[in-house]
Amino acid sequence: LVGQGLALAVPLPFGTHPPALAVTAIGLGLMERDGVAIALGLVLSVLGVLWNLLLIFAGVELLAWAAGRL
Repeated sequence: LVGQGLALAVPLPFGTHPPALAVTAIGLGLMERDGVAIALGLVLSVLGVLWNLLLIFAGVELLAWAAGRL
């Protein structure tokens, strides 16, 4: 969940919604003692971190492409 906190702290457009949804699912699963919701939250957590990594990679590639065009 450390990666989850870092993913929430990165100020990317459309970057905080998937990790926030994962934290919400984990929190609701813990409150209701529902293992399925916790597992869903953990899967969403991994997907949210991967989404942020994809956005960062795409931004770096876009900047490299733009720098090459100048």
